[in-house]
Amino acid sequence: MNKIWVLDLDILKCFYDVVEHLQKETSQKLNSYEREIVFLEIMKHKDIKPAGQNELSKAEFINELVKNGKKILNVDKNGFTFIKKNKGEI
Repeated sequence: MNKIWVLDLDILKCFYDVVEHLQKETSQKLNSYEREIVFLEIMKHKDIKPAGQNELSKAEFINELVKNGKKILNVDKNGFTFIKKNKGEI
């Protein structure tokens, strides 16, 4: 099962600030597993629980949302991208 989180910009900023602080303190870049731990600890500290779960892969889930007219801000280790339905697609 994949968890679905609803985030706001304050949470994202907090996450990036904590990661940046930890990387400066340790002089090492955090790996994906360590970043996930930071994210989960922030969510636990703020008492935020996942909004839901699904069995789709990330790409499948995004495709389903976009197909239904949603616009997605995809944030990952490479930065961020906006994903939306192309004109003329059904």
